[in-house]
Amino acid sequence: MSDYRLEYYRKVVIDRTGISLEQFLSKSRKREFVEARQAFFLIAYTNVKCSYSQMGAYAGGRGYGDYWRGIIFRRNYKHLDDIV
Repeated sequence: MSDYRLEYYRKVVIDRTGISLEQFLSKSRKREFVEARQAFFLIAYTNVKCSYSQMGAYAGGRGYGDYWRGIIFRRNYKHLDDIV
């Protein structure tokens, strides 16, 4: 069940931010890609309560440290308030 939800939340974030799946999964640190990944991590953690490694698998196989540091400052991303 959580795999389906993680895939759904990833799709919602990608659709809302207007980036492609390839960009979301890329290693790029461009702001719009990083913000999308951070929003995904916050939504996934809040709603699914799955493991960090499981969430990372849906964000390009990355660890979670950088994303949690960014989530702390998520209020800087007012344009993502409707999905977070």
